[in-house]
Amino acid sequence: MTEVEILQKMELLEKRLEYEFARKDLLRLAITHSSFANESEQKMDDNDRLEYLGDAVLDLLVGEAAYRAFPDFTSGKLTKLRAALVNMNELADVARDMHLGSCLLLGVGEQRSGGDEKDSLLSSALEAVMGAVFLDGGLDPVREMVYRMFNKRLYFHAERLETGDYKSTLQEMCVSRHLGRPHYATVDRKGPDHDTIFTVECRLGEELFTTGEGRSIKMAEQAAAREAYLKLLYEQDGE
Repeated sequence: MTEVEILQKMELLEKRLEYEFARKDLLRLAITHSSFANESEQKMDDNDRLEYLGDAVLDLLVGEAAYRAFPDFTSGKLTKLRAALVNMNELADVARDMHLGSCLLLGVGEQRSGGDEKDSLLSSALEAVMGAVFLDGGLDPVREMVYRMFNKRLYFHAERLETGDYKSTLQEMCVSRHLGRPHYATVDRKGPDHDTIFTVECRLGEELFTTGEGRSIKMAEQAAAREAYLKLLYEQDGE
């Protein structure tokens, strides 16, 4: 890749971010994947450290946005709302919305394998870019970007938390990750007719993923879907 092509990618990303870097070296570092750095004839750093910083910045500012937008939410509900937004899948979707993949510096092998569309790579790159903007301009420009990129998603996930419709949320997550559609089966029923507790299994493919209980089959399905949704979020954050 020529220097002119790299500069063109940097200029394009600034337009998409609606932000001009004072320190272009930070922008260049933010879009440099380890595969590109490793293939370079000259020694160069990659965006790994900026990713670490950007993750912390996003946690703070998305948490602040949730806190201000929903004054009646408990701390537990705010934590769940932030987790629904700051995770690999959601960040990758945000990165796709701004076509971040086309602005990244990737090694030849990573490019050929479709690295610019991988959830893990896109989410990490978005975090690195946010870290770079923070170092270049402080919290205010990142706060503006968070509002622009996450505001609609914030209210969408807040509504899901309020309505408790985790079956729909889980299905959307599974489809987006190519996991197939979740299936539910009632496997147990306990107690008298006036006080029955149902147990439902949630399966992804052939795998028993979670179970849930409730005073109706519908409530038990929602409970199982909620556990599956949170399990996927926490497993993904641990990757």
